[in-house]
Amino acid sequence: MLRLGLLGGPLDASHHADELDAETGLPVEVQHLQSSFILEGLLRAELGLIASDTLGLAVGLEVPLRMFDTTIRYVDDQGHDVPIAGDDVHHRNETLVGLGDPLLELRGAWTLDQWTLEARLGLRLPVGRTEPDPFAAGTAGVAHQHFQFGTGTFDPLIALSVAHAMDDVTLALWAETRQVLYQNGHGFQAGDRYAVGLTAISSLGVADVRFIVGADLQHEAAERWNGVVPSDDGNRGRTDVLGAFGVVWSPSDASWLGLTARVPFYTHVVGGQLDYPLLIELAVGGTLDLRAKVDAKGKDQDAPKSPPEDPARPTITDITDIADIADIGPAGSAAALVPVLGKVTVFDFHAPWCGPCKALDAELRALAEAHPDDLAIRRLDVVDEDSEAWRAYLAPGGHSLPHLRVVGRDGTPLWQRTGTPDDLVRALEALLDPSR
Repeated sequence: MLRLGLLGGPLDASHHADELDAETGLPVEVQHLQSSFILEGLLRAELGLIASDTLGLAVGLEVPLRMFDTTIRYVDDQGHDVPIAGDDVHHRNETLVGLGDPLLELRGAWTLDQWTLEARLGLRLPVGRTEPDPFAAGTAGVAHQHFQFGTGTFDPLIALSVAHAMDDVTLALWAETRQVLYQNGHGFQAGDRYAVGLTAISSLGVADVRFIVGADLQHEAAERWNGVVPSDDGNRGRTDVLGAFGVVWSPSDASWLGLTARVPFYTHVVGGQLDYPLLIELAVGGTLDLRAKVDAKGKDQDAPKSPPEDPARPTITDITDIADIADIGPAGSAAALVPVLGKVTVFDFHAPWCGPCKALDAELRALAEAHPDDLAIRRLDVVDEDSEAWRAYLAPGGHSLPHLRVVGRDGTPLWQRTGTPDDLVRALEALLDPSR
């Protein structure tokens, strides 16, 4: 999986300080008004290590590139600009660009029916540039910089989430923490971070689109310099409650484009910190199948492949009298997956060599006969891993057989998954009869 994200927004900060008026030479209390804009690019690559019907394991690397643009004004209590002596000591009008701390991460997920439990263990690597103690430099009247591109320390990250997929809504509850265990070579120790949130995802009946709404609570502890929390400025702790609103478009199973806005509804800060009215993230990503062509289903590699189908063969055949069951083809082709409006449509991907597929076929036929007016089964023989059908519908998501795609009565994609016949049939029964 490859993902590129751009996150940015305006930032503002202010604090009072005693300065010297550059024109009169007299002490004056002024307010430092800092207007900034931050833009962060995040490049993430993830490689799957284990993929089965219920378990997945992957290792990932995320590299941030940050740009920080800032301008500063000094004003008196009347809002008038005041020229101060040594105005480049505390702040400067400037643009800073540099790498942040990359994240090396191990991610695992376990799925059972409609539930998914995910855990992430990560380590932030001290690559981002850090600055010497700005408070000591300010006291000495030496030009200094408060903006840190990283922490200068190896910081562990732990995250957990649990998600439940319902008819057309998936709810996810998640929690994450980043711990800073020691100070860096400049005596700087960033504050620990904690976050917890709830997210809802739904297509709202729109094909290939998912809408996201969520809320999260974030807390950052105070920073320390040589073991001491700053008393008059800097990050002395903050708490934010944010809302998230987004939309993700998936032109194919292997790619997506997303836009998310994050708005703070409540903020409590201690000290002179940056406030942000809005953060916007644009992300694009996709998956690639890098697996070797290895047969994991016990298929006889020397057995002849299914013979090519007659191009004149109808796209849909063999609709039974008892139930709405049909084959689409030709076999091995990337035939169009056209749902039956007014019914739940199940696209069943199978192959003659797949034993579990035969067991699933019997279960699906029985289910279709029990729901003749509400369930349509459309079967596609994918032949093998070299076919157009496999490359189009299974390979992009790392799927295997048996595999089902389910589309709602209004044509909205509901879910797709690889699993055992029992698991897949139970999921369908719950969809057709929610009271089960």
